[in-house]
Amino acid sequence: MGLPGHALKLRLTFEAFDIHNFVETGTRKGRTVARIAQLSRKFFDNRIKIQSIEINGKFYEYSAKRFAANPDITIHYGASKNIIGPLASSLDSKPTFWWLDAHFGSIDPFPLKDELSSILKNRDTSKDIILIDDLRIYDDGTVKYSPAARWKGGKRNEVGGGVKFLREMFPESIIIESPASNGMGIIFPPKVKDQVFIQGLVR
Repeated sequence: MGLPGHALKLRLTFEAFDIHNFVETGTRKGRTVARIAQLSRKFFDNRIKIQSIEINGKFYEYSAKRFAANPDITIHYGASKNIIGPLASSLDSKPTFWWLDAHFGSIDPFPLKDELSSILKNRDTSKDIILIDDLRIYDDGTVKYSPAARWKGGKRNEVGGGVKFLREMFPESIIIESPASNGMGIIFPPKVKDQVFIQGLVR
């Protein structure tokens, strides 16, 4: 399981793109939420509003309780593909960092395409950054750690098929595939043309 900081230098990225919103799919116990909240408090005067979606009831209850005292954090319960569209439309127009890390759930094990479609239908993403974890699942259908082996919905190599769909959905954007963790996809805003600048943010 990866973290956003495995692929990007988060503080520099948030500064460079003036990030004000952070949206995550796949909360689990809130490790990433806590990290972003710490970053927001330490370097950005608590400006970053954090929202995270969790489909597992036990993880949702744990994280909702854990962050209940922080008014800048909201934990949502349910399938990400059903929640992320309305959430996207409710955000202000300020730049948003999307961390898509929901998969191997019992209801919808591979929601990425639906998540991206919902985001695009409900929001102008031209100033946003989208970071996708475990891209290898969609690239060649393989992963290196146990949750995939425990998933019982089918063979591990049934997904695969490549990540061509990312470039079809974001034809104007710069897309970088990072080797971090089980592979991460980074979608930068179309306006960014300076490859040297981007490489300075990527780990």
